[in-house]
Amino acid sequence: MTVSGYAAGMAAVLAVLLSAVVVGIAGRRVLAPRWTGTHAALVAVVVGYSFVVVEGELLGSFGWFSRGPIVGVSVVAAALCGVRLRRDRRSAPAHQTTTGESPAVVEDSASDTGRWRAAIPSYVASVCGALVVAQALVAVRATARTGNLFVDSLEYHLTWAAHFATTHRTTDIIQFAPGQPVPYYPLNNELVHGMGIALFHGDALSMVLTFADLAAVMLAAWCVGATFGAGPVALCAVTPMLALLGTYDASAINDWAAIWPLLAVLAVMVRFRADGQDATIGLPFVAGLAGGLAMGTKLSLLGPTLALLLGFLVIVPSGRRRTATIVGAAGALLTSAYWYVRDAVQVGSPFPSQHVPGLHRVPMSGIDSFGYSVAHYLTNSTVVRQYFRPGLHFFFGKAWLVLLALAVIGVVIGAALGPYALRLAAIVAVIATLVYLVTPTGAYGPAGHPYLFAYNVRYALPAVALSLVALGASRLSVRWPIVMSVVFALTLVVTLLGPRMWALGNGTRIAAVVAVVVCAVIVRLPVVQRHGAAVSVVALVVVAVAGYPATHRYLNDRYHGTSDAKEALYGAMQGQSGVKVGVIGGTAVYPFLGVHYTNSAEYVGQTLAHHAFADYTSCPSWRAAVKSAGYDFVVVELGPNSPPPPALEWTSTDPAATQVFTNAAGSIYSIGPGFGSAACPAA
Repeated sequence: MTVSGYAAGMAAVLAVLLSAVVVGIAGRRVLAPRWTGTHAALVAVVVGYSFVVVEGELLGSFGWFSRGPIVGVSVVAAALCGVRLRRDRRSAPAHQTTTGESPAVVEDSASDTGRWRAAIPSYVASVCGALVVAQALVAVRATARTGNLFVDSLEYHLTWAAHFATTHRTTDIIQFAPGQPVPYYPLNNELVHGMGIALFHGDALSMVLTFADLAAVMLAAWCVGATFGAGPVALCAVTPMLALLGTYDASAINDWAAIWPLLAVLAVMVRFRADGQDATIGLPFVAGLAGGLAMGTKLSLLGPTLALLLGFLVIVPSGRRRTATIVGAAGALLTSAYWYVRDAVQVGSPFPSQHVPGLHRVPMSGIDSFGYSVAHYLTNSTVVRQYFRPGLHFFFGKAWLVLLALAVIGVVIGAALGPYALRLAAIVAVIATLVYLVTPTGAYGPAGHPYLFAYNVRYALPAVALSLVALGASRLSVRWPIVMSVVFALTLVVTLLGPRMWALGNGTRIAAVVAVVVCAVIVRLPVVQRHGAAVSVVALVVVAVAGYPATHRYLNDRYHGTSDAKEALYGAMQGQSGVKVGVIGGTAVYPFLGVHYTNSAEYVGQTLAHHAFADYTSCPSWRAAVKSAGYDFVVVELGPNSPPPPALEWTSTDPAATQVFTNAAGSIYSIGPGFGSAACPAA
C-alpha cells in the first residue's frame, strides 16, 4: 500500500468514524437527554453503530457500497446532526441531569467506606481491562504476522465482507460449501467489516475492530453494574470471558459483536427502571436498536434477545406500554430485519436453514449428516469424557470450572435475590443455554465424534455473559465489591495462563501488558481526564500515522509463512491479480481473492432444486463446470484427516491442468484452454 493510498483510506475511515460519533451524540441527546457519563456513551455507541449498519444496508441495496457514497452519506448525516446539536445547545434550558448511578447507591457508597477502599474495585477493573486489551494487542500482532487463519473467517466472515466491498451490493446470496447454512446468516458484523474494506481497500481494519467490540462489551457490562453501584465489579465479571479471544486471535468472528448489544439491552433496561417517572420514551427505541444489532449479527441470539426485549416492556408503565412496544419494535426491525427479509424474498423463508411449518427449508446436507446438538450427547458418557470435558478445558482455559461455576452462581443469585432486571437476565441466560444445547451445530461432526464441539462452545457465550454480568451487578457484588472484583480478576489471570491465550512469546506478552498498564495509569491522571477530547484526538492521530508501516508490512507479508502448510497454500496465490479461482475440498475462499481483491474466487459447486448446493458427482460434469466458468486456477484443499475429494483426480489427470503448487494442505492447478477435452479416468 502506498503512502497516498493509506492516507486516502485513513481519511475515509476517520470521516465515517467521526460522522458516526456525531450521529450517536445527536441521537443520545434526543433519545436519552437526561443521561450522562457511561450510560450516555453507551447510547451514543448504539445509535452510531446502528447508523453505520443501516447506512451500509441501504447503500448496498442500490449497488453503492463503496468509498465515495459511504463517506458522502456519512458526512451529510453528520452535518445535519451537527446543525441540530448547535440549535439544541442554544435553545435548551439548563436542567438537572442524572448520573450513571441511582442516588441511593451513590449515598450508600459514600457513607460506608473510605474513598481509598471504595476506589479499589475501580483500580482492579482497570487492571482487568488492561489485561484484556494487552491480550488483544498480542492477538492482532499474531494475525498481522500470518494473515487470518481461522476457518470461519476465511470461509464466510471475511469472504462476505470482501463480497460486499467488491460487488458494492448487499442483496446477493453466495454459496460457500455444500449443505451449509452460512449463506443465510444475518450479517451485520460482516457488513461493518466490509465497510472497512471498502473504505480502506484492505482488511487491516478488521483486526482493529476487535478492540471496538471488546471495549463495547466492557462498557455495557459497566453500565449494567453502575446502576446498582457495582460498575467496576460488573466490568471485571466479563473479562475472564473476553480472555477467550486468544482462541481465535483477531479473526473477525462475530461473537463479541453480538454480545455487546445484548448486554446493552440489559443496561438500558436496568437504567430505565431506575429512572422511574423520569425515563424517556426514547429508551425503548434504544433497546430495540441494540436488540436488533444482536439479532442481525447471530441467528442464535434471536430467541434470547426477543425474551429480553419482551421483559423490558413489562417494566414500562401501562399507560406508555403501547407506545414503547411500537418504538421498540421499530428499532429492532431497523437493525435486524434486512437479512431476514432478503432470505424470505430470495429463498422463501426468513430462516432457510430451519424447519418452520409452512415455509421452505433449503436442503442442508452437511447439517443433516453432521449437525448433532450437545443435548443429543448429554447421556453419552464416552462423548462427554472424550470430547465435552476436554473441549470445555480447551475453550475456557485453565479456570473453566471456576468460570462456569461463577456463571451458575450468577443465575442462581440473580433469579433468587436480584431485582427484576437481574432476574430477567438470569432467566434469559437459561433460555440462551437451552438454545445452545439444541443448536444443531453445537456438537458438529460424524456420529459419536463431535470434533467441532471445542470451537463451537462459543455459541454458549451469550448465556455466560448474561450470567457473569448478573453476578457482577448482584447484591453480593454491591455488598462485597472488593472481594468479588478480586475473584473475577484472579479468574482472568488463571485463564490467561493457558497455553493458547497468548499467541506469541513471553517477550511480546510482557511488553504488551506493560504498555497497556502504563496507558491505563496515564488515562486516570486528572490532567488527562480534564482534557480527554484533546488527548483522544492526539492519540488517534498518533495511531493513524504509526499504522502505515504496520499496515504496509501486513499486506505484503500475510500468508507468506513457510512453517504452516495452510499459510503456504494461501500465500501461493497472493501474487496473482485479475484471475478467476475455483476452490474445492475446503471452504477457505477468502485468501485467494488476493491482497487487493482483484481476483474472483468461489467454491465450485452446483445449485440444485429448492436452492440446494452440492458438489459435482462425476468427472465430466466437474470438468464441464470448470471450463464453462472460465477458471484460471483451481485450488484443491485437503483436510488433515479426510480423504482427498474426487475433484483432485479429475483435475490432475487432465493434460490441460498444470500443477503450480502442492503441499500437505492442498494443490493449485493452472487451467489451460484445452481443459475438459481429454477423456476422464475410469471410475
